[in-house]
Amino acid sequence: RRRRRPLAARLRARAVSVASRIRLEVDGPQLHVRQQLDYRVAYEPLRALEVLVPRAVLDSETLKILHAEQALPFVEVTAADRPPREPGQTGAAADLSARVQVDLLADRIGPLDVLLLYDLPAPAPSLTGTSPARVPVAAPVAGADTVLTTSRLEIDPGLDAQVQLPGEGWERDEPSGQPEARETYLSRSFPAVV
Repeated sequence: RRRRRPLAARLRARAVSVASRIRLEVDGPQLHVRQQLDYRVAYEPLRALEVLVPRAVLDSETLKILHAEQALPFVEVTAADRPPREPGQTGAAADLSARVQVDLLADRIGPLDVLLLYDLPAPAPSLTGTSPARVPVAAPVAGADTVLTTSRLEIDPGLDAQVQLPGEGWERDEPSGQPEARETYLSRSFPAVV
């Protein structure tokens, strides 16, 4: 008689890494924000994802979330549906953001690029000619299976503007090749404000 060996299977939990690329464009009285979240999903497919969206962006009603040029439906997760706050998420910062669940319309594994587009009013110049502005940006919700890696920021100040970025976790990233009108910065974290 032949003896059967048990089949050894190794199951792995889903692992997700996310990097962000943000492009700010000043266009007269408008700030156009284009934020791409580059997800890498391994081992187990992902059907929906959660993003912390600044309340000002959600309230502006200009937010569009896309994958491969297709609009993705999203809904704000209500307080009753929301899991407890994550460690390090303070009350004030958490209250300035809305937790949004995005339906990916299918199970996804491997690379997944999600694009957030929205507009905000540009600040009016003060008497000194400067316009300090804090631009809120979205951040993926970190969890047991999700690691946030880096953020890259490009600023296109337009023809009549100069942009000066305060330190706060950003460092100047000198792109290789020819100089461009855009300024590029890199952060090893996901700052909630630019």
